[in-house]
Amino acid sequence: MRTDKSVFSVIIMILFASTIWISSVNALPQQQTSLGVRITNPAKGQQVATSKNLTLSGTSSYNATSNCGVFVIVDGVRPYQKTIPTGQAGGNDYSKWKYTFTPAYAGTVREGINRITAKLLCQANPENLTKFYSINVTGMNGIAPKQSSAITQNNTAVTPLSASSSSYLFHPTGVIPHLSLPPSSSNGKGSKHPGGYCSYSDYKRNVNRCA
Repeated sequence: MRTDKSVFSVIIMILFASTIWISSVNALPQQQTSLGVRITNPAKGQQVATSKNLTLSGTSSYNATSNCGVFVIVDGVRPYQKTIPTGQAGGNDYSKWKYTFTPAYAGTVREGINRITAKLLCQANPENLTKFYSINVTGMNGIAPKQSSAITQNNTAVTPLSASSSSYLFHPTGVIPHLSLPPSSSNGKGSKHPGGYCSYSDYKRNVNRCA
């Protein structure tokens, strides 16, 4: 009887110790990689050409045992586009990823502000886990502004004015065309005209009178 009681006591002690050990293990924090996704190229606010394909690249973090993928979208134009995993582990390693937007996708970058969003999606129960990351980029048409220049009617460049020529244009000297001065006389009067005698000063003041 004593032997049976001793065996029974040992079994009880073992079960009690096992219960305490299991409870302590469950109380330890579970080590799990936090979910996250990021676009590394292009940078926030970067100017990108609208006439070329845009290649994105980025990173993500998640539990290696999870079934995850990274998807991208521009300006909310669906559907999401699945990126290509480029992680060192190969296969479906989305720790690094890339994607190239082409005209086949309706959400290609247009001129002005564009919003690009990356989504990390991991399958889990009872519901899937998702993380988002967005940046804004500025689409440029790639055409450099042309310098303006003075153009004549024949589309030839106008030669800049020199100091002397510009002075002549803005301060013209009055010229009387086809006018010859009458011979002067000893008394300071010129030749007789229908309007009377005209001196040189008369010609300057009123040509019609001396005509």
